[in-house]
Amino acid sequence: ATVESATLLRVAGDRFSAGGAIDGKPVNALPVNAESWRAFDVIIIGDLDSSFLNPQQMLAIEKAVSEGSGLIMLGGQSSFGPGGYQQTPIEKLLPVTVGGRDAGQEKTEFIPKITAAGEAHPALIGLASWFVGKSDERGLYPLLGNVVVKAPKQGAEVLLTHPERKGPDDQPQIVLAVQRYGKGRSAAFTADTTYRWYLPMRALGQQSPYTIFWGQLVRWVAGADVKDRGTKPGVETLVDKSIFALGESVRVRALVRDQKGDATRFAQVSIKLKRVGDNGSKPGADAPAVPLSALPARDGMYQSTITNLEKGDWTGEVVASKDGQEIGRQTIGFSVIPPADEMLKLAADPRLMQQIATETGGYAYRLAQLPQLIDTLSRKGGEQALIQQRSVPLHSAPRSVLAMIGLYPAWAQRFDLPMQTLLVVGLLLGEWVMRRRWQLL
Repeated sequence: ATVESATLLRVAGDRFSAGGAIDGKPVNALPVNAESWRAFDVIIIGDLDSSFLNPQQMLAIEKAVSEGSGLIMLGGQSSFGPGGYQQTPIEKLLPVTVGGRDAGQEKTEFIPKITAAGEAHPALIGLASWFVGKSDERGLYPLLGNVVVKAPKQGAEVLLTHPERKGPDDQPQIVLAVQRYGKGRSAAFTADTTYRWYLPMRALGQQSPYTIFWGQLVRWVAGADVKDRGTKPGVETLVDKSIFALGESVRVRALVRDQKGDATRFAQVSIKLKRVGDNGSKPGADAPAVPLSALPARDGMYQSTITNLEKGDWTGEVVASKDGQEIGRQTIGFSVIPPADEMLKLAADPRLMQQIATETGGYAYRLAQLPQLIDTLSRKGGEQALIQQRSVPLHSAPRSVLAMIGLYPAWAQRFDLPMQTLLVVGLLLGEWVMRRRWQLL
């Protein structure tokens, strides 16, 4: 899908830098009415004091979200309670009560803890294993704190929390909470330092937890799951990843909608696994059908954990039915491989080494040919340059002047001042001689 974005970035005072466009139209100022705000599927407010939004604009945002738009508020020095959003239309549609301007800012570093509701929520699908509590296990770096909000609202879902700190309600501090508001949705993410997830994991591309997290959260707030599926019955199946290590458990989840298109917890759901042969066509051993159990945290979500799968490529067909009638079916695929499979073959491959050497202009020798390799490197090495580094004290003019012409005197440091005096006397004498020669005296 194509995503269009328009940004207003505050640079100083009440000055904003505009970027991007929606439907080809640049956004140069904050919209005023609900119709203008409805042009955005998702509105993101990040570290912006409430004084930049007048009451009319706040009411317009509240109306736009109730009619189907989405809102995400990010943490910062001037958001939630510290930003003055208490008892405003913005607080009304958020999934948390924000508190006053004196609400605290948590400064401790932490990796958010995922809740049971978070593991089942579409915004965090496939991310549970990243929130492990230690950055050295999966590489998820700690965030640098969060805004302390008062409490979740009734009907809101808390998906991420601070693993150690408690909030004013004596419950773990909220990091991510979501809720539905009218026809729209809203999310409160109280941290603002997820760049610490982005920079170290850019090499993962679309598999980066940073990319997955924000992509899934924005899609959920935009209501993309509802817009994409409409009101049709069916089943949406997913696994956490496409490749699993041998001995690792495989978690399968499915979102099931009944004949009316509503999420249902009264369906019968199962998955039938089949192992594919090494050549991708011969069928291997079939595993029995495994039932998926309904999750109490979310209507329509079913889950099962499969263990002890053998090495190979697997396909799984998930079938859902209700009242004896099939609702839908979907096929998924994944692979099970031995850990560090590339380390199982330790012997060198001379043919591959020779091919690499030929293509890169290098050399390939067996261990017995080591003397020949040394001889070849000696003959091909050419002249060797010896790089030396010297330090010259800038306070000594004579040493500095001599260093410019490549000379490094070896006299002791106590002679620097006398040599500098001689240099000055020499310069003055030279000036006197030149003046006499040119008859300037």
